[in-house]
Amino acid sequence: MKKTAIFLVLFLFVALLNAQNPALSVPKFKGIEITGTVDQFGSKLTSQGFTFLGKEDYGSAYLGSFAGMSDCLVVLAPVVNSKDIASVIVMIGLKLSDYKVYTYES
Repeated sequence: MKKTAIFLVLFLFVALLNAQNPALSVPKFKGIEITGTVDQFGSKLTSQGFTFLGKEDYGSAYLGSFAGMSDCLVVLAPVVNSKDIASVIVMIGLKLSDYKVYTYES
């Protein structure tokens, strides 16, 4: 009986530690969990008022407001050889005319 009680207390302790671990939570951008494909995440961005600019091999580009600043460029980068989202890159403080996307032929 004593072993069972100790096991139960240790199990609950470990469960509480894992529940409070921020490393286990999914990161968010503007309240959207950064999961799924680039296209799925991009459709959620457009529903929040972002404008789709284009799509290349490096990811998709959107224009919108972030952190109280308008005309922010948001690039959604995929995992290599996948369509899953790897990162969200935000560029703040440039004029709209500064955003040029260059493509190179191999």
